[in-house]
Amino acid sequence: MHETALLSRVARLVEDQLAGRPECRAVTVRIRVSPWSHLSAHDARSLNDTFSMVSAGTRVEGATLEITKARVPVTCPTCEQEHVAEETMMACTGCG
Repeated sequence: MHETALLSRVARLVEDQLAGRPECRAVTVRIRVSPWSHLSAHDARSLNDTFSMVSAGTRVEGATLEITKARVPVTCPTCEQEHVAEETMMACTGCG
C-alpha cells in the first residue's frame, strides 16, 4: 500500500515542523496531490483512516487530513494550447 508509506512520510514531515515547539500539535494537515497521483483515486475516509493509523502516538495524532487535487497546467506539444490536466485526459482538448 503506497498510500500508507506516503501518509507516514507526511506525518513525519509535520512532526519535523513541530520540532522545538513542544506546546504545539497539528490540527489540520493539508496536502495537494497531482490528478494522476494514486492518492486521488482513494476516498477521503480511507485516507483519513490510514493517516490516523500512521500518526498514532505522535503530535499529529487526531489531526484532520485535507487533500485537494492540484490544478496542473499542461501544454500540448502539437498545438501549444494550454489546458488544466485531469485524471482522464489522454488527448488534447484542442487538437485531439
